[in-house]
Amino acid sequence: MALNNDEKKILLDTARECITAKIEKRDPVLTDIKTLPPSLLLNAGAFVTLNEKKMLRGCIGYIEPLYPLFDTICQASIQAAFHDPRFKPLAKEELAFLDIEISVLYPPYDINGYDDIIIGKHGLILDEPRHRALLLPQVAVEHDMDVHQFLTALCEKAWIAPLEWEKRQLKLKAFETQTFS
Repeated sequence: MALNNDEKKILLDTARECITAKIEKRDPVLTDIKTLPPSLLLNAGAFVTLNEKKMLRGCIGYIEPLYPLFDTICQASIQAAFHDPRFKPLAKEELAFLDIEISVLYPPYDINGYDDIIIGKHGLILDEPRHRALLLPQVAVEHDMDVHQFLTALCEKAWIAPLEWEKRQLKLKAFETQTFS
């Protein structure tokens, strides 16, 4: 599902309105569901990344397509703003400096080996029995990582030995995104 500019604007406005309404302790004023484009009513996984003055301020999302994309964005934006355990809840004075980035996830797929990973195209999901982690494709690009550094960062995020990927083939899935801000 490739979103057009109007659909992207609706989702970005929705994310900002959901965050603002939560801060102002009111119900969000959202686009009437009956007028939404059909693409925004399809179930889809997505992540909302919040940056304040170019610094990460929150990032939470849903890998699985559990809810319509419109709802996923509202829920993920609230979670990123107020429930990312790495940060304190967003304050009203931060709203003016907040940049919102949305990554709509395409369905994950198995990869045969580490050589299949393409930096900038693939996000990765590590799905081991007791360890799970995800890194969006843009993480590798923003931090100028190669495949080895990307796999090491994924291991660290999953709380397993950073170089575990060198010892064995980890259970990985790759995914692609449509990312916009």
